Amino acid sequence: MAIRMNARPDEVQEAIGFRDEQWHRFYWITKVEAKQLLKDHPEWGSYTSFPASDRISLLDRMNTALSIEGIPPITANVLKWRMSNLVREFRRREARLATQPSAPAEPQNPPPTLGEGERMRRLAYDPVRDQ
Repeated sequence: MAIRMNARPDEVQEAIGFRDEQWHRFYWITKVEAKQLLKDHPEWGSYTSFPASDRISLLDRMNTALSIEGIPPITANVLKWRMSNLVREFRRREARLATQPSAPAEPQNPPPTLGEGERMRRLAYDPVRDQ
């Protein structure tokens, strides 16, 4: 069964014959695996850059995890489709977060201190706030 790399998730689900529950578990398990692999190997920029031995062991781990839950095994083609999408998604998220300016740890100017009268006006009873 050939899966196009640009196939929609529902097309892949139908092609491999997973019910919704099986599909959601497959999605979750692959996401956890991808996060861990990318954390351990930040130099891997795409799924195709993973060494063949790692892709084979990943497929074995995935099929073992799926079989424990009574889910049919997947092929290398299905795993390539899913992991390619996950790696791309994670790398885009990382790039987006890297370009966002971080918030300063402390305000530049400390807030002015309030005098006693001003503090009392600000802390006056508010029936909505002070219920």
